[in-house]
Amino acid sequence: MSAKRNIALSGAIAAIVAVAFVIAAIYVLPGTGLLQGSQTQGPSGTLSVMLTDPPTVPQGTTDLYMTYNKVGVHVAEAGNNSGWKVFSQSGTIDLMQTINVSQTIAIGSLPAGGKFNALGFNVSSVVVTYNGKNYTADLVYGRNTLFVPIPGGISIAAASTQAVLIDMTPKVLLLGTPQNPTFAFLPSARAYVVPSNAIPAQAHFIGERHDLDEDSWWDAYMKSSSFAITNVTLTPDSLSITAINNGNASVVFRLAAVSSQYSTSGGAMPYPAVSEIFVIEPNATLVPLSGSSKDQLYQEVVAGGYLLPAGASVTFTYSGQIQIGLIQFDLNQQPQQIVVGQHYFVSLLANDKLAQAGTTAISA
Repeated sequence: MSAKRNIALSGAIAAIVAVAFVIAAIYVLPGTGLLQGSQTQGPSGTLSVMLTDPPTVPQGTTDLYMTYNKVGVHVAEAGNNSGWKVFSQSGTIDLMQTINVSQTIAIGSLPAGGKFNALGFNVSSVVVTYNGKNYTADLVYGRNTLFVPIPGGISIAAASTQAVLIDMTPKVLLLGTPQNPTFAFLPSARAYVVPSNAIPAQAHFIGERHDLDEDSWWDAYMKSSSFAITNVTLTPDSLSITAINNGNASVVFRLAAVSSQYSTSGGAMPYPAVSEIFVIEPNATLVPLSGSSKDQLYQEVVAGGYLLPAGASVTFTYSGQIQIGLIQFDLNQQPQQIVVGQHYFVSLLANDKLAQAGTTAISA
């Protein structure tokens, strides 16, 4: 799996992945917005907030405009709804233009010596450009205030600039049909402290963009969560997937999928049409999702997870009939049996990244 990330094409797996990571990686605060913090007095430093985003979008999406305001940073050890230092900037960013690129979205002055453990911001609207037309996407659960923890926190030094990068990985779900589309926006995000010796000049100016491919620290992070599928065996009644962790940090595998596939017009890479989706259990077995509601599906996902150390490999297995399309958000889609000799698309999800491989079904 390449260290660089590309746009992931959505299908049934994108919908379930979104449900799994909305709560795992980002918290939705109660209330209507971030609280205004007190003004900075005495010695101060500067914090720059940058954002990058490889979104998962439906085929045919060319732009994804997110309008935000009240970007804020949270004082460590303060209450969830208190201790916010809120910056004044607001704006709209095209998330489709921030793949492997960061854009500075806020800059603010903070008290020197202060330690901060989270970022937050309000999303006021999301517009999807799909097949040349603009559509407003529904926000998850109607909430629009997002809270992103900063692992390890960040301390502010006097008369200097620190920077934090928000790595957003939202999913846009096509809930209607291509002819009559409606969309939902499900956010997921992590935050990373930018090393002081790697803060780009663009971090000092709102709206400026920086090529992350130039940053060795970001490349090291991407490689730390690298994994690949090395072998797949698929029959109508069984599945085995062998994966290797070729990064330098452990990864947690959450989901697997077997998808039928078809080519897009123009000969582009095939993408999933319908899928059978499996939860990966701690004992390396695959269990098909079976919940009848999104809440039940979420509970099944969070109960699983297989930790694979760096340099290790594992084989995930399933024995039983495979029905592609049994769990679908398109209720008109009929389940399909695995057909010997037909080609399929197998996917693994770990650490919010996707590895994929093609395989041809064989007889048992």
